[in-house]
Amino acid sequence: MDRVSTDVLVEILQRLPHSSRRRHARHVCRRWRDAVNNRITETPSTPKLLIWSRSQAIAYVADDLSPSSTGSCTELWRPRSHHHLIASCNGLLCMYNRGDIMGGAITVANPSTGETMPLLPMPCAANFIGRHGWEDWHDAYSFAYHPTTGQFKVVHVPCSYERVYDFHAVHVFTLGNTTWREVSAGPSGAMCKLEAGVVSVHGMTYWVTITRGAAAKIVSFDLTDDRVISATTPVPARHDHCRLTEVHGRLGYIVWPDVWVLVEGKRWIHRYSFEEGIPRQHFVYGEYVLTCNSSSSSFYGHRLIGSDNNNVVLIGHDKKTLVAKWAYAPQRYYYDSDNYVTFAYVETMEPLSVYSKNK
Repeated sequence: MDRVSTDVLVEILQRLPHSSRRRHARHVCRRWRDAVNNRITETPSTPKLLIWSRSQAIAYVADDLSPSSTGSCTELWRPRSHHHLIASCNGLLCMYNRGDIMGGAITVANPSTGETMPLLPMPCAANFIGRHGWEDWHDAYSFAYHPTTGQFKVVHVPCSYERVYDFHAVHVFTLGNTTWREVSAGPSGAMCKLEAGVVSVHGMTYWVTITRGAAAKIVSFDLTDDRVISATTPVPARHDHCRLTEVHGRLGYIVWPDVWVLVEGKRWIHRYSFEEGIPRQHFVYGEYVLTCNSSSSSFYGHRLIGSDNNNVVLIGHDKKTLVAKWAYAPQRYYYDSDNYVTFAYVETMEPLSVYSKNK
């Protein structure tokens, strides 16, 4: 390989799967590491719209958000038992099955290959008596991809389940390892307000905690060095009026009708203003933005065209295309309008077997 020019080496490395370049190629030698870090620009495909039906426990995809969309969806994945979808990340689905253990059971699946990988339960897993309030335990998990190491990580954030059981630390499981790691979240515990969501973006996991005045504050966990730090929000808001999202690889903060985006991890910019509903959890797909009706049973694509004088993109009622529709939202999710949850999905043919043991 020493006789191969750098340009040829880069061309070869570009043909490897995205995560393989980061996870394996970087560790071959210094020359390969420099080629991956300095010469290869990652340009992932525009993600498809993945819609998860909580009542059916089925994942659907709609790959057309343009005006030519027929409004139809294709079934992507149907677990064998009733699961909650935690997240979709680089072609892998991370799912939660409540089962009979505290903290639930986690499974990672690749719909393109049909493979599944059950993960070890958290260290605190045990038979639990009195399961009231377990329905939202999956909300404390996030599924993250580290762009530098190429590792996938499952993160469980500090939280309290109706004071029945409290988690005061961050728990992390890296695919390919055999144990969970516990990381201190500091003396205050940085307890997550689950309704605001847990989002992992570019090697960081974010959640919302509550100050004594009932205001929202953002907490971040660095997947590189396990640091837990807090940051201010772009605008004051009560914890029950805000939620987190991901916008083009950056952290987004929603206080309807407005969306702010964190730039370079330092400053917030007001990016979008909506006249319609904003889906949970993902709403930006390439050059299109997704909106939903009040029951989250119909989704519409809006092509991004321009912005106002303050560079805020206005998402109105006009020039929208129906991209997915269900007849109704089941009664059990009527009050939270979250039966249909949206994610970003990009196919990968990389087998899960590469994570069967520590690499």
